[in-house]
Amino acid sequence: QYQLPAVYGDVLKLPFRENTFDLVFSQAVLEHVRDPFQAVEEMRRVAKPGGSVWAGMAFLQPVHAVPMHYFNATVWGIEELFRNLHIVKTAWFGELSFTVDWLFKTAGVAERADRAEYADLMQRIKSLDRLVSYEDLKGVASGVSVEALKSAET
Repeated sequence: QYQLPAVYGDVLKLPFRENTFDLVFSQAVLEHVRDPFQAVEEMRRVAKPGGSVWAGMAFLQPVHAVPMHYFNATVWGIEELFRNLHIVKTAWFGELSFTVDWLFKTAGVAERADRAEYADLMQRIKSLDRLVSYEDLKGVASGVSVEALKSAET
């Protein structure tokens, strides 16, 4: 019964009053809006004072959901988007092999390569993930996320 949204709206003008939610959650949305700064401002607006806002978005992901893919962000980019909130934590995710595989698939390499050869290549690349620390992944991650708080005074 909860498979479909109960409310449809535009993230650039959310259909909710100010200070409504304890938590605003956005997964894989911000790269698909024309003005991610306005979208974050709307998330801030509808969060209650002291409320949490969590968002994840693409960093080194290839273009997807064409033609509605506008912006990817580094950790520093997502911090800039959320500069009007108190940032509690930033993170990054997606093993290097995951990103490489997605890039190859998007470029058509996976479908044109010999299936066994491609599987062997990806297995070899995946075996190298153990050499990439979490801190090293910061510059080559598939995506980034931020956890932030709305000021209790607003």
